[in-house]
Amino acid sequence: DGNQSTPRLRRYDGTTWSVYGPDNSGLADAAVWSIHGSRTDGCVWFGHPFGHVSRLCGSKWSTYDDESTGGVFMGAHVFHIHEDPSGRTWFGLSNGSVSYDGTRWARHAPAEGIPGDDLRGVAGDSEGRVWILTNGGLSYCEDDRWTEVPSVLGVPLADAGAILGDSCGRVWVAAGALGSHVYSLLVYEEGSWRGYTEGQTGGWVMELAEAPGGTVAAVASSGSILVLTGGEWVPLGSSLLNPTWMQYDSHGNLWVLHQQLVGVRWGGLDYPIVDNAEWLAP
Repeated sequence: DGNQSTPRLRRYDGTTWSVYGPDNSGLADAAVWSIHGSRTDGCVWFGHPFGHVSRLCGSKWSTYDDESTGGVFMGAHVFHIHEDPSGRTWFGLSNGSVSYDGTRWARHAPAEGIPGDDLRGVAGDSEGRVWILTNGGLSYCEDDRWTEVPSVLGVPLADAGAILGDSCGRVWVAAGALGSHVYSLLVYEEGSWRGYTEGQTGGWVMELAEAPGGTVAAVASSGSILVLTGGEWVPLGSSLLNPTWMQYDSHGNLWVLHQQLVGVRWGGLDYPIVDNAEWLAP
């Protein structure tokens, strides 16, 4: 809710939990709505309400707002943060999208070839292209030119909910549950698209993630977590059902948000985090 007197951010270092807020860190706001750890420089970005962004590099904090970025945020909430293969950071706002290449901030409009104003994800493929998914559909950038992809294999992409670029250079798109299309999951590989049906994925795919070893995981509308094994989607057998978000950490532990609670598959076992989780071991 943006109340700066109540710290909202918690960090687990493998042994203990720490709590951060504007009173004990460089966070611009106590309300943190998006987080991204950069693969390029190791810095961590935090998105806040009302056009504020914070960044932690080592022990140094920096904050950005409309005054320091030339007004690119326009006071909007920062709901998503992603990084493309070139290291450029993208911010999905409540009224559009913004990118930062380390020097220059830029605001992007549908006229450039990026449809929609709700950025849902960014991915890169093996051919060096950057893919952007919004509520208006899919588009990709090649040679500094954006091309819209309104549909794939008969699936309209305005309802697609998630996108993932994996370590093999494939681009995965969760097709969304609306409409009468055949495929629940799409993948772009070596210049062509193919799809997985709802029967193959155990329902409509809602979220995607990749483990450090390259295994791709998905959340189905049935509430199951599945992993791609030998070309087939296999249920993980997790008791952490109905997740709305999931992410692997660098040790291969799977963190999920479900029913407004956080859970983790740690060492092959599932744990709900209902307290400060001091039971977690390195």
